Amino acid sequence: MKRSKRCKRAKNPAPGKQPADAGLGKIRPLVAGIDVGSEQHFVCVPTSDGGTEMRVFGSTTPDLQAILEWLQQSHVESVAMESTGVYWNRCMSYWQVAVSR
Repeated sequence: MKRSKRCKRAKNPAPGKQPADAGLGKIRPLVAGIDVGSEQHFVCVPTSDGGTEMRVFGSTTPDLQAILEWLQQSHVESVAMESTGVYWNRCMSYWQVAVSR
């Protein structure tokens, strides 16, 4: 019986600013992306110069508050989340309550 080859994992980009991409056009420029995990959340927001900035946060309640504050400071209008499992539920529930106050 042959063993299947393991897929090589892509390296996570280092947190920080990335230059503007001359590739695809932007449909909604003020959208953030969040890769939601059990212990860490990778958050990417658009910058005023057309690039992006990424930061890594933990998954505790104070971390969720810090993410919310950074999204608001960055004037983000929408968020796209990618999550394995149900980890996104806690984020969504917390942010919905926090924003409605």
